Amino acid sequence: MAHGQPRGSFTPPAFGQRRPWAELVFHVLAHVRGGRDQPASVWEPRYVAWVAGLAGKAESRCLGQDARLLGQVARHQAMAALQLMAWLFDGVEQAEAVACRDIAQLGAREVAAPELLGPLAELGPLSEVLRAAALLEREVVDALPPPAPRLDELADRLVALAKVAPELEQSVVCCVRPLWLRGRVRGSEIWVGCPEADRGPTPEHVAWQAAHEATVHEVGRRSRHLGAALTERVGEQVALTLLKTRAAARGLQREHARWLGHFGSLPPLGRDALGQDARAVFDSLGDV
Repeated sequence: MAHGQPRGSFTPPAFGQRRPWAELVFHVLAHVRGGRDQPASVWEPRYVAWVAGLAGKAESRCLGQDARLLGQVARHQAMAALQLMAWLFDGVEQAEAVACRDIAQLGAREVAAPELLGPLAELGPLSEVLRAAALLEREVVDALPPPAPRLDELADRLVALAKVAPELEQSVVCCVRPLWLRGRVRGSEIWVGCPEADRGPTPEHVAWQAAHEATVHEVGRRSRHLGAALTERVGEQVALTLLKTRAAARGLQREHARWLGHFGSLPPLGRDALGQDARAVFDSLGDV
């Protein structure tokens, strides 16, 4: 365990507050069907169908056209970069305050993450389409039933998975409903779907997803320490291999396989499938 704590002393990571701006951004991206086979895609037909049942189909609003446009032109790298928009602002009000100006014109004090202004500005119209679409959908998303995540069950699952993903101990977990089966991590904050009683993924799935995101963060931190230049895709491969290996070592391979089975094509998993730098990162992490 991290910090030399004995096994069994782990307490659940903190649960963060809602992220309304992130929910808006991923609400839009969940409707982007084009490029659904790309690793960065967050297209989620179950979420789309649920929203349509309450607010009408996206095609009846600007969202339909915006989602088609984003799906036609955004390949994996661009789609991954677009998702940085979810971290650019602290809240919807901050985003609305500068809505009349291009991202390239914004200053550091007007956003929550100034380091993201450059990458998003480089995407040009794509970023502006996503930002505008998110703001236009605010009324729709605000009218949805508020999330009611099963946090007690999720906390129990996270405690159980601490032995395969020790970075969970330093993490803050936030439920972002449109992510559904997926997750994202930046710094110590992990975003996952919302396990609700009548919709969304199970607490077990969300916990495994959080464990994966924590492992992605762990691999990234270790690779930087070792000076290993891993691409985003290779880092993901190392994280998937590491979590699978740890799960098998602790008799959790069945639960891990159930989580992993929800996703489509995956890179080859296993130490022998890793390149030299990736293998060095994998080997350096060892047992937790």
